[in-house]
Amino acid sequence: MSPPPVPATERSSILLPLATVCLVAWLAVPTLIAASGNDLYARGLPLAFLIWLAPQVYFFGWLRSPSKPHCHFWIALALLFCVLGSMSDFRILYHLSLAAAIPGFCGLRYTGILALIGAASWLPASGWFLSHFKTGGIMGWERPVAASLFSIALVMLTLSIAKRPISTL
Repeated sequence: MSPPPVPATERSSILLPLATVCLVAWLAVPTLIAASGNDLYARGLPLAFLIWLAPQVYFFGWLRSPSKPHCHFWIALALLFCVLGSMSDFRILYHLSLAAAIPGFCGLRYTGILALIGAASWLPASGWFLSHFKTGGIMGWERPVAASLFSIALVMLTLSIAKRPISTL
């Protein structure tokens, strides 16, 4: 027995967010990998990125209702960052586009603001700023700790909002 057919509107509603996430990941991930392997200021970046990504994947996979749409504001912001990054060749704009596309794809609405702020924990550019803030450079554990704090705050805020109707996430 085959599953019931998915209405065309549900299939087509995922195409733009999925294409946006694929595009910005294609542009941002190679520079993130290069930065984490070669840049002294990018220590802890892969772990911080995974910690930052974990609650969003959790909310997308387990708490997302099928009728809840993707947040097109975050998708549009991701595309704007992507276009500006293409015009200016600033890699940080590609990283910000990835940081905006994932909450948009996962359907985070207002809590996506916290996810975008939390992205500063894994942005390669933030390592340079941290090294100038703290004399002697960074140790490498600051990024995962900051990502953990933002992830915990994102989970707490999203669960507190989830007590209200799920469409306000």
